Amino acid sequence: EPMTAAAPHASGPHETPSAEAWILAVDDKPANLIALERALEGIPARVVKANGGEEALAASLRHRFALAILDVQMPGMDGYELAEILLADPATASTPIIFVTAAYSDEAHQFKGYDAGAVDYMVKPYDPAVLRSKVKVFLELARHRTSLEDLVAERTHALRASEARHRTLFETMAQGVVYQDAGGRIVEANPAAIRILGLAPEALLGRLSSDRAWDAIREDGSALPADEHPSMRALRTGRAVHDVIMGVRHGLDGGRVWLNVTGIPQFRPGEPTAYQVYTTFSDITARREAELRVEASERALRAVFDRVEDGILVLDPDTLNVEMANGAMARLLGRPDALERDASLHGILSDEHAAQLRVRAADADGSAPSAPSILDLPVRRADGSEALVDATLGVVELRGRRRILAVFRDMSERRREESERQRMQAELFQAQKMESIGALAGGVAHDFNNLLSVILGYVGLAIDSEDTTDTTREDLVEVKKAGERSAELTRQLLAFGRKQVMQRVPVDLNHIAVGVERMLRRIIGEDIALTFDLQADLGVVCADPGQVEQVIMNLAVNARDAMPHAGTLRVATANVEAAPHGVGRPAELSPGRHVRLSVTDTGQGMDAATLARIFEPFFTTKAPDRGTGLGLSTVYGIVKQSEGHVFCSSEVGRGTTFDIYLPRVEGRAPISARPEAPGSEIRGGHETVLVVEDADPVRSLAARVLDAAGYRVLTAIDGVDALRTSESWTAPIDLVLTDVVMPRMGGEELADRFARMRPRTKILFMSGYTGSSFRRSGADAPQTHFVEKPFRVDELLVRVRAVLDA
Repeated sequence: EPMTAAAPHASGPHETPSAEAWILAVDDKPANLIALERALEGIPARVVKANGGEEALAASLRHRFALAILDVQMPGMDGYELAEILLADPATASTPIIFVTAAYSDEAHQFKGYDAGAVDYMVKPYDPAVLRSKVKVFLELARHRTSLEDLVAERTHALRASEARHRTLFETMAQGVVYQDAGGRIVEANPAAIRILGLAPEALLGRLSSDRAWDAIREDGSALPADEHPSMRALRTGRAVHDVIMGVRHGLDGGRVWLNVTGIPQFRPGEPTAYQVYTTFSDITARREAELRVEASERALRAVFDRVEDGILVLDPDTLNVEMANGAMARLLGRPDALERDASLHGILSDEHAAQLRVRAADADGSAPSAPSILDLPVRRADGSEALVDATLGVVELRGRRRILAVFRDMSERRREESERQRMQAELFQAQKMESIGALAGGVAHDFNNLLSVILGYVGLAIDSEDTTDTTREDLVEVKKAGERSAELTRQLLAFGRKQVMQRVPVDLNHIAVGVERMLRRIIGEDIALTFDLQADLGVVCADPGQVEQVIMNLAVNARDAMPHAGTLRVATANVEAAPHGVGRPAELSPGRHVRLSVTDTGQGMDAATLARIFEPFFTTKAPDRGTGLGLSTVYGIVKQSEGHVFCSSEVGRGTTFDIYLPRVEGRAPISARPEAPGSEIRGGHETVLVVEDADPVRSLAARVLDAAGYRVLTAIDGVDALRTSESWTAPIDLVLTDVVMPRMGGEELADRFARMRPRTKILFMSGYTGSSFRRSGADAPQTHFVEKPFRVDELLVRVRAVLDA
């Protein structure tokens, strides 16, 4: 390739020097090429010379020429043919071509040159200045064209790189991306969209947003209309729609997939209507399911929160305002609607207790979880009443802030139950103590009655003896009086110990109360008002009328002594129904129907310590010469032996009430009159009497009295000995006079055995202590079949005669 001496060697095809352009000069005559080169001296370009078309084409493969100057007439390949080849090659198609010729100067050849693609046509000889001027213009144009081509190439390269990056992002991004046309039809989808929706490309492309197979739903589970789909809204409004939560049917497993969808409309320049929408979505199924689990957990916790029996409050630690409250707390306070509207704890607690709660909560914040702070508090209800609660306090973290958690347990009912249980326990302990004292008193009275029977019996014999002087008789009378007073004392002890002999019959307490009215008025005096409040249809009870009278009289005497400066004594009766778990009823009172006899005074009353001991024998608050302390003990014993209960309530300065409960008996009419005692005529007899008594002095006394009255007397030390005597005695035994309580065999069993062995033999019981199992001491025992120790001689003879004559 011929080149100028200054032209560098090209290192590669189409290389262009950074400062100069390349010019291709083609002519078959070397002299013309030299002349052309000289004409272009001073122009910033390198000239590559070629002697023909083949050399020119070879040079075009190595250089990128800014201008080609071609001779028209050349052997082999002329200028027109070379131009046609250069313009057909994309690498040289943009190279400007100037034809120079000396032979073809006519217009026809000029037009032929222009038609061949030349930009200019010069006829030799040409003016070198004109040539240089034209070359400069074409070189400038070439430089601009090169710059433009470089810019286009750069922009094209950048665009292709951007498209490659976009395609890579489109293909690899985790979000689903689809392009939808103006009708909402999917025209392109990335792999993530195919994976998230579970649809093959052929099933996804062309699908509409309005397709019912999507089964689209809103976040709340309701159906999502097609026109509310984010892509359709974006197309309709021309505005982007961001972060719409929706669920659609998954194409593979048919389950629900939850999406966070954004639709962005796309516009062509100058057009107001979107031609497509760019829709992106993220798979938030895991997050949504976690949210649903949290919501379900919160609902469950709220349900537990509202259904737990203890009241719960969440409080602001600074203001003590209520931020949360459960249903139990609202019910506890009687405020179902006002606890979660910034209600203050100061409206529930006093200022003192609110401050105490705040301090305890702060202490609980630093304590171990196993040691919660518990505080007893009274809380105010909406109606103004108070409830006693145990408040368990702690500090919890809620929404990034510390809160006081207070759990309130209503202890009002439990405290009442505990108080009631303590009261009933105290009553039970008192009853057990009284039972023990009663057993002791009964045992002492039993032995004492035997001694008194001997004392009074022999004193009576001595008084009636003709050998007794008047002076001695007077002394014996005093001994007898002392013995009788002692006998009365033992009867009171036996009444307390529930071991006395009672004749229980169906009675009307109203009838007994009215019967003792006159006697009561004499006892209490004129300064004390006596009132009666008797229920008209009062039920029937089973009791000893005389003992009931004694109960009323003893209570009246106590009431009189408690009202030294006048007052009111009230006697009342009523039918009552004791519930199985009645609060406030005496501990020993069995459930069922009862009759209550109440004796109330307006006297001085008693304190709790005195009230706890009032039924104990020999306990009294009176002066030593005013009482023995056995009056209320006797009342207690009579009521208990009548299967009833006595309950006392009293306050200092507010009087005292004794309530006596006796069980009602159904279907029996009350007996209006008390049984009469046998006549007082003392007569002896000739019948055979078996005396059974374990106490030797009493047995000897009874045998002596009966023998003196003419009776044939047999003796035995107990029931077993009496049966042996009966077996050995072949004659009739008319009467068995037997003690009730004896070792080996008592009087009741002996009577039963005699009823089978000797049915005609009559039985007369004697005792000052019958024991708890004496069946014939109730309402079915005739008074004539029992003689009470200590007995008088004349009384014993009268009873024996009455039984034998019955």
